[in-house]
Amino acid sequence: MGDFPKALDLLKKQLAVGNFEPLKQLFVDVYTLAKMKFHTLPHTNPITYQLRGSHNLPQVVLSLNSLMAKYNKGIDLTTKGEFSQALDAFRQCIQCVPLTIVTS
Repeated sequence: MGDFPKALDLLKKQLAVGNFEPLKQLFVDVYTLAKMKFHTLPHTNPITYQLRGSHNLPQVVLSLNSLMAKYNKGIDLTTKGEFSQALDAFRQCIQCVPLTIVTS
């Protein structure tokens, strides 16, 4: 399913991403959450099924709603004066943008 070097090259060209280390766990999460394994009979290999969402895209848990929730959490933490936690929330929000799927 995944061609990581091609994806990294596209992110570099289209979004000017230079440091992929913070995005690594997000890529792994999307890859592992987009497939299921069904165990059949003992001593046989499981059947792997690729989960697909709309428009034949991988099923991703990063939606626009989850992105807005992270952003709102950062706003709330900022108004409470918890700036280091707010910075972490905003950083997570920015890191999720390249992997967010918006269908309309």
